[in-house]
Amino acid sequence: MDKIKVQFIGINNIPKVKDDEIFRARKVKWDTKGYQTDEYLSFYDYHIIFINYPFSHPYPSDPSGFLDYINGGGIVVIFVGYSRDYPWSENFLEVSYGKGNSINPASKHWLNVIFRKHRFAWNCMLSPGQRLELIQLLNDFPSTDKNIIPKEKIFEIVGTTTSGGKCVSAVIHYRKGKLILLPITENPQDMSVDLIRDLLDGIKTNYFKKDEIPEIRPQWIEKCNLQSELKLKGEIDSIISQYAKIKEKLEWYEIIKKILYCHDKELSYSIYLTFKNMGFNADLKEDEGHQDIELKFNSFFAIVEAKGLKEYANLRDLRQLLHYYVTTKENNPNVKGIFIVNHFRDRDLSEREQPYTKDALELAENNGFCLLTTVDLFKIYDKFLDGKLTINQIIDLFKATKGQLIL
Repeated sequence: MDKIKVQFIGINNIPKVKDDEIFRARKVKWDTKGYQTDEYLSFYDYHIIFINYPFSHPYPSDPSGFLDYINGGGIVVIFVGYSRDYPWSENFLEVSYGKGNSINPASKHWLNVIFRKHRFAWNCMLSPGQRLELIQLLNDFPSTDKNIIPKEKIFEIVGTTTSGGKCVSAVIHYRKGKLILLPITENPQDMSVDLIRDLLDGIKTNYFKKDEIPEIRPQWIEKCNLQSELKLKGEIDSIISQYAKIKEKLEWYEIIKKILYCHDKELSYSIYLTFKNMGFNADLKEDEGHQDIELKFNSFFAIVEAKGLKEYANLRDLRQLLHYYVTTKENNPNVKGIFIVNHFRDRDLSEREQPYTKDALELAENNGFCLLTTVDLFKIYDKFLDGKLTINQIIDLFKATKGQLIL
């Protein structure tokens, strides 16, 4: 039977080799000029690669070559430390930073035993990038054949923070290979021999057939492309670009929908973005000690106060708008006062009660204020996007309303 070839990078303590294994270590020596390495070892000559970040220099530096190796069936284990030089792009995998040593392992995964036996200290949180999300999307595409078993998750979460459930360890099943991402150990410069041995044995048991060692994919094969293959790769790049644009729009709409459940500055900001996207010259004024938002469009000028409440808005809630309105009116007699409430914000829209009290409505009518809810604004924005309302028609609605807006 062929032997499993394993390369170690940035790992000082290597376990004793077994009969079915071949080990090579790529040592990293640090000096005043930076790092030096004793030799260059190609990924493509090995079945499994262990990398200890950030105690090894960024290797390989080419993200496409790194992913090509995994794509061809290689398995890479990375201890993810604080670094900005990982061998992948944000398009593939996103890394954010935090700190902790408590990990909640996935109960049914083989790495569960590793997490419970050895001590780790995570400082990175992981999430799939657009490329991985797209691969997962295509992987999850429903099949009409009921005999087809759903494929595994591309981004398999195997360890999370105990508070908040953020991913700190994952196995990425990328094409034929795997990328195993682990937190750094409590003493990353002196990693346990037992840990490396346990990981290696776990990989061999779970990812290699007992009587079959995969053929190592040579690096030069990347130069051999069929014309049809190149065309398909180009189509994939186009799909990824379209997916990124669609995802960006969906993320934008999620920000807008915050007007239906948020309060305080987050509510003001989401309302501000909504008006700005409809073409208003909108300015946030809350931090300047003024009204929350100022709106302008041609000759139209309005000041906006917004509140997110767990009940209705009463007279007291409108008094701040009244104060700003009286002050502003001295220099801008045509100013319009607008009050927007996210009423009963913790309830489903269908379960929300009346948004304003009687005395609040009377104050608005007496001063020409336009009162509306974030539900109203959400509907207005929806009609604007659908081409059923223009910015001028929206302004006419605000101008004509003295009291509660009726759509």
